[in-house]
Order: sequence, then C-alpha cells, then structure tokens
Amino acid sequence: MSKSQKIAFIVSRISWVGGTGAVTCSLANALVDDGQNVLIISLEKDSNQVPAFPLDSRVKVVGLNTQQTRLRGRILENFWTIGRVLKQYRIDQCILVGNYQGLIASPTVAMSRLNPLRRTRFMFHDHGALMNQWDNYPVRFMRWLCTMICHDVITLTESSRQAYIERFHASPDRVTAISNWIDPAIIDSRTPYSMDSKKILWAGRMTDEKGSQRIVPICEKALTQFPDWIVEVAGDGPGFQSLFEEVARSPIGSQIQLLGTVPNISSRLSEYAFVFLTSDREGMPMILLEAKGAGIPMVSFDVSTGPSAIIQDGVDGVLVPPYSIDAFAEALIKLMASPKLRQSMAEASRKDSERFSKHEIMKKWLEILNVERKP
Repeated sequence: MSKSQKIAFIVSRISWVGGTGAVTCSLANALVDDGQNVLIISLEKDSNQVPAFPLDSRVKVVGLNTQQTRLRGRILENFWTIGRVLKQYRIDQCILVGNYQGLIASPTVAMSRLNPLRRTRFMFHDHGALMNQWDNYPVRFMRWLCTMICHDVITLTESSRQAYIERFHASPDRVTAISNWIDPAIIDSRTPYSMDSKKILWAGRMTDEKGSQRIVPICEKALTQFPDWIVEVAGDGPGFQSLFEEVARSPIGSQIQLLGTVPNISSRLSEYAFVFLTSDREGMPMILLEAKGAGIPMVSFDVSTGPSAIIQDGVDGVLVPPYSIDAFAEALIKLMASPKLRQSMAEASRKDSERFSKHEIMKKWLEILNVERKP
C-alpha cells in the first residue's frame, strides 16, 4: 500500500449546502489528517471558493468557473479543463461525487483510461440509491455510464451495492458499500436523553422529494391529541413558501415552527424528544445518522434504501410503510404518548451508534484508496 497519495474530489459547487457537500468536506478533512494530499475540484467557481462546511486549510480547492448552463455544453467545456487539473496536480485517485458530476467528467475519465501514460484511478461515489430512481431513465443512464467507465463504485448501503451488481452486472469486487459516519463531535458532546422534552424535529431541504409537503397533514393528525407538543422544522428550499402558507392556514399551525436554515443543527439535537423524516427516497440520510449519534429516537418512511440501514425498527425508532400519512401519525402518537418507550429507544440508539464510527468507516476508505493508515 502507498503511504501517501494525491486524491481529488469532483463536486458541483463547493458552497452548496447539502449532504454530499458535508460528507465530501468531512472525508477530505479526515484524509489530510491521515497524511494524504487532497484537492476538491468545484465545477462551478464560487466567489472566494468558500465551502459550505468546515474544510481544513490543507485541502486545496480549484474552481473551474463553468459558464455553460446546458448539460451538453458543460460536458464539452470541462473536458480539457478537468484533464489539465488532474495532470497538473498529478492526481492518483479521483472521486466523482454524484452521477451528475460523473456524467460531466465521463469523457475525461474515458480518455484517461485509454491513455497508458495516465495513472489516475477513478471512483464513482453514488450518494443516492440506484433503485430509488430506477424509473428515471436519464439518471439511470448516468449511473450506468459511471459504472462502466470508472474503476470502482462506492455506494452508501449494502442493498444499493447489490442493486449495482444485479442490475448493471458489475463485478462484485468493483462495488463497495461504505456508509457515512457520525461526526465524533456529536457523540462526544451528547447529553443524557431529555425525558421531559416535548419538541420534535424535521430537518432537510424543502422539496417534494424530501416530503416537506407531508409535514402539515401528518402533524394535523398527530398533534391534535398533544397540544403541549411542538414540531420544529429546520431547512429551506423551493417548498418553504407553500409550507409557510399551509402552516398559517392549519388549525394546529401554532404547534409548527419554521426555523429556516439552522447552521449546525446537530448541536441542538439533545433538545428534542425525537426526529422524523418524510422523504420519498434517501441514500444515507444525515439527519438520522446525527440523531443516532445524539442518542434520540427516529421515525421515517421505510423507503427502499437509507433509513432501514440506520433505524432498527421498534428498537431505536420506527419505520413506517411508505407513504401512509395515517401510519406515520400513529407512529408519532405512539412515541409522544410513552416516555418509557422514548427512553428505551434513546438508549438503543446510543448503543448502535458505534456501527457508524468515523474510525471504522475510515478504515474502509483507506483500504479502497490503497493507502496505509497513519500510525
């Protein structure tokens, strides 16, 4: 194994607020701590290249300043640019973060693999899940193309790994499942579970995909019986205004508080009795990982990948059949009505958080990157 390598990540925009950005910055920080040289290539050059998440000063960021707006134009514009950057920094390993970035970089990847003088190894890191968007042909094509041209594919869950093997006939030794880790700071700073808390948290980007349109219908069925409980909603996005108006019209609107974007929401998780997630689909939802790290119960729809890899149904949370509003409300009612159940699930959540420790997951990354762990 090599002791130190030059590793690049290709992302859409370094300032983008979202799970992929958080994971990429966290992984980049861990790799430079381990002695690796890390570069992040941002396809869109932001003003001052300010990352949305904490990023070690040793991680270099290069913005390509893409001008084209159409996908075909972006592919052509970045073809030579990406190749030049990889050559300039003598990149050993290049990680394509997401299928869109993979598609834009695909000509560079293909040409590099045909050139015997190029030494870069390419990995496609899928932050979603193949079967969640199987019926979306353009997205399926992007993932298939990335699978065909890259040396390796990284998925977030074992079920998604199996889907790549079965649906795309990828060799099992080319597809590896590596979950996201829980920020050690969340585990280190967690406090005893608050039995008296009567606050519930929903956090995420407000889009139909994240199920923000389900928040009010679920709360209207669940909170009526518990007038002293409130739901806090953290996040922003295209659905914010419609959600704001729906909350204003709702008879239980005073029990739903819209917080907008909340920096470092993980530092506040100990305030809540539990968290809930209403998404249509997920890859590896960070809010559930963070809740597990904080040691609080979780409720989510049992979509095909993601939540079931984190929540142990009936043990540290509840998995609800998609996409039943009534069943979801019943799950919330069950937890609100039973402090004893919440306490039991909180304890189980803390115990199971070791599965997602940074130490264990970094070992998997260093193994696939073919580098030795720093003593």
